[in-house]
Amino acid sequence: MIAVLVLTHGQFGENLLKTACGIMKDELNIKALNLSRREDFSSLRKKVRERLNELDSKEGVMVLIDAYGGTSYNTTVPMMKDYNMSIVTGVNLPMLLSALTNRARMPLHELAKKVSEDAKKTISVLSYLDVSA
Repeated sequence: MIAVLVLTHGQFGENLLKTACGIMKDELNIKALNLSRREDFSSLRKKVRERLNELDSKEGVMVLIDAYGGTSYNTTVPMMKDYNMSIVTGVNLPMLLSALTNRARMPLHELAKKVSEDAKKTISVLSYLDVSA
């Protein structure tokens, strides 16, 4: 089964993971790590490597991060050469639920595409006029 690592600023990732695990009743091979831009990149990379090494990554690691170009992204991208991982940016609850639901059914590269597509499908813009008609 593909491992999942959630990397975010602040407590967002840990709280998102707790919520998703509560819904899915799944806590196997999943980790979260909060990163702070106040730390230097070598310290941050060390923390990310520790989390990656704690996971069973035989089938790969899906790394879900909060912001493209942010601390989590800049910390993790250089490690792609060392680990079998796919990174998907813009982590949200539907994305994490999709990863947990599908990670045992498909290879890593397909899972990354599915998670991204599923997350996009859950974005809607509504106004009072849309729902009151």
